[in-house]
Amino acid sequence: MLRAPNPMGYYSDSRGVNVRSGFSAEFADYREQQSELAVEAALVRLQQMEESYRFRGTSRVPTILILLQVQDDSNIIMGSPFFSMAEYVQHVVGVVEGSDYKVVVKPHPLDEVPALPEHVLVADKEESIADLIASADVVFTINSSAGFEAALAGKTVYALGKAPYSGTGLTIDVAQPADLAALWQEHRAVAPCSRALRAQILDFAQSRYFLGAAQFNEPSAHLSRLARTIPVDPARNTFDTDLESYRQQSYITWLEEKNQEMGGELSNLNETYLAARSELTSVRDELLFDEGSTLGHGQKVHFGAGRQISSRQRRIAADTEPTEPANRCPQIRNTGFEGGSAQRLCLEILVHDPSVQGCAAFAVAGLVETARRACQSPRCFTPDLSETSISDRHPHTLEPLCKSCAHQGDAGHQLAT
Repeated sequence: MLRAPNPMGYYSDSRGVNVRSGFSAEFADYREQQSELAVEAALVRLQQMEESYRFRGTSRVPTILILLQVQDDSNIIMGSPFFSMAEYVQHVVGVVEGSDYKVVVKPHPLDEVPALPEHVLVADKEESIADLIASADVVFTINSSAGFEAALAGKTVYALGKAPYSGTGLTIDVAQPADLAALWQEHRAVAPCSRALRAQILDFAQSRYFLGAAQFNEPSAHLSRLARTIPVDPARNTFDTDLESYRQQSYITWLEEKNQEMGGELSNLNETYLAARSELTSVRDELLFDEGSTLGHGQKVHFGAGRQISSRQRRIAADTEPTEPANRCPQIRNTGFEGGSAQRLCLEILVHDPSVQGCAAFAVAGLVETARRACQSPRCFTPDLSETSISDRHPHTLEPLCKSCAHQGDAGHQLAT
């Protein structure tokens, strides 16, 4: 049922998989609900399947097919009475020995070929299972799906282990390995299953038990199977107000704790962001002050190594200049352009506006640290300019400031000196 020429099938079973599945129990319920009309339709589908396993050779030799399985497969671990595949084959060969049947062993494609008796034929791993079943009269299996296919195709199948389809009447079920000899003498190649029963099992498997790929990926298909196979206890489905209240309160508590946890993480991220932004602004101001600033009327002030500001910095300063020079710094500060833009415009005021007292131009914008860096003195804003000390470490930086102060009276003259 799970390989060509049959369509791929999937299943979900509330009882379990493989030998623990509920295939037999569900089929018993299915039979009670079927009408004669449904059986007729199932017979038509059975005939189509039988055609897929019809022998197409010219001469036929009575054949026994022994199907091997993967030794460590869960189906074998839970449902096989044999220690190994070799023991299983040896037991079957010992029972049928002396009969007129040719014995063919079909290894599983995913397992090694065990040590086998010399007189048995070993089919190729890749040989078509459908062709081998078609050539066989009797099939021996432990509990494989290939044995299920062979039984539906009308072959006499002996199941020597616990199989999902055991108990349906489809196969000759061997409860213990020691029972095989008597059952072989009783049945030989005569199938105990009627054609009508095979048709019902096929219809149940295709229409009720197995799922197509699209159904298998649809949750409703699995839920409907659960509703059909799991008995419902009404007492477990009554609404408990206390239990529901506890459930909802627990969920609300979890949400609140999760919200607090995420709020703390967000606060930490915000603090990290603000600290990084502040550091970035400070570094940017340092770089802009070191590189220089564009002055009005085509003049330039050089800082440090005499580098000029970039064209982009010049464009920002030009785009944000207000009309009145004396009001430039505070206006830029109010628009959020602290740092580089305000610093450059304050320098312009410092050089070109005689009404502003030296480094105090920076104070207009509130850029105290910028002013101190420009004059290299923390006493730049003291009333007594004569006490102002000017560092000689950056002469290119201080020269335009001092020249500007020199035009502003005695105090400015003292500063320039």
